[in-house]
Amino acid sequence: YATEADNIVTNGPFKMTKWEHDNEIVLERNEDFYNADSIKLAKITMRMITDSNTVMNEYVAGNLDLAGFSGDQVTQLKDQGVEVLNYSDGSCFYLEFNTSLPGLNNAKVRQALAIGANAQGFVDNVLKNSSTAALSYTPESIKGGEFSTAVGNLIDRPTNGDYSAAKALLEEGLAEEGLTLDTFKVTMIGDDGDTVTTMCAFIQEQLRVNLGVTMEINQMPYKSRLEAMKNKNFSIVFAGWGPDYNDPMTFLDLWVSTGGNNHTSWANKEFDALIQAAYAETDADARTDILIQAEKLLIEEMPIAPMYHRKRDYAVSTRLKGALRTAFQDLNLVNAYVE
Repeated sequence: YATEADNIVTNGPFKMTKWEHDNEIVLERNEDFYNADSIKLAKITMRMITDSNTVMNEYVAGNLDLAGFSGDQVTQLKDQGVEVLNYSDGSCFYLEFNTSLPGLNNAKVRQALAIGANAQGFVDNVLKNSSTAALSYTPESIKGGEFSTAVGNLIDRPTNGDYSAAKALLEEGLAEEGLTLDTFKVTMIGDDGDTVTTMCAFIQEQLRVNLGVTMEINQMPYKSRLEAMKNKNFSIVFAGWGPDYNDPMTFLDLWVSTGGNNHTSWANKEFDALIQAAYAETDADARTDILIQAEKLLIEEMPIAPMYHRKRDYAVSTRLKGALRTAFQDLNLVNAYVE
């Protein structure tokens, strides 16, 4: 199911008629849609391009009507008079640790790595857009920011470039596991593509400079990365999650010990109990308090290190009208049309 175009069942305004893996997806208007007559686009071709320079060239050449761009490319487009839009897609990106491995099984080590990766520098120097360095886990777009405001700032990131406290915490945690900086070896996996190369290289350098950690990088195709995570064949992975619905639970219950998306090997009975309590709680305020406790425990234990809450920059050709992008729709083309 859902591995090929003809194995996907949908009832929306468009149906998938072609899926050429790693190349393109073709959507066509679904004539059985209840309001098919209102759908103006007859066909949509969605191209999969991993090289950001190719995306830029194809957009400028008029071969793409909508595309996302890196921070540097946004500057170039604006210099050319192109209107660049952005939206919060509700995602949190983080370093996911395999807590079954020596060193990474220690919360102090994980906390130090979370600080040493320099999330604010990552946003400023790599993303170069409106994304925000994560000071907690659940993004601001959830519940209109009410939950993240109630949670508060849980990650104390240095603003003066002084990582000595984080390095001391790292060395303390490593010593507890019988390790030193020389014997602590980690590899971070990530998707292929030049954008991810830049992201991984920044984190690698920050951990080296700020903490003295030597980390190798292993990039691979998206499917291979997912398989490596599933098999827990990694020490650190640069991953992320976007919301399925507008509630903190769409992020928090990922990390229960039996969760299918929990690749960290982290299992915490107290966290599991909090999530189960939140499932059962019918009073909204009491439920929120339980979820706040869960998030605070998650950050205290740090099986994941939140890096940033993503905002996406994109541009739309002058001929495409009515395309809508939001955190809970990503890309909505129901009312889109071409002039």
